[in-house]
Amino acid sequence: MDADLAAARAKAAQGGGGQAPGAALEAQMKKQQEQKAMEEQKKAMLLGLLDEGARARLARIAAVKPEKAQRVENYILMLAQKGQIQTAVSESKIIELLDQLASSEKVTKVIVQRRTIDSEDEDDNDDDLM
Repeated sequence: MDADLAAARAKAAQGGGGQAPGAALEAQMKKQQEQKAMEEQKKAMLLGLLDEGARARLARIAAVKPEKAQRVENYILMLAQKGQIQTAVSESKIIELLDQLASSEKVTKVIVQRRTIDSEDEDDNDDDLM
């Protein structure tokens, strides 16, 4: 991150011209740092809320489906903010949460029905085609 910041500053300095590009770059870098700090804070909170088995399961889920792991993490944090979590979340509780989230997802199912115009079994007489 520091190397990226130094490279971005050097590029802005070479551009010379105006203050606006440099200010926009600084604002973008500040925003990225704030997002990183929020992410670290979130990870620290989850570290205190989850037991070892739950952290391992959530890590495996994140490796396969990061968006699902993100939803579970956000749900756990929401429950903690509401005061609904008194003890460390276990692996079995993670499984329950996954089941709840899966049941709340809207599943779209497409059924394709093919209609047959003329079946060969119905009419073996091809004389009508001539």
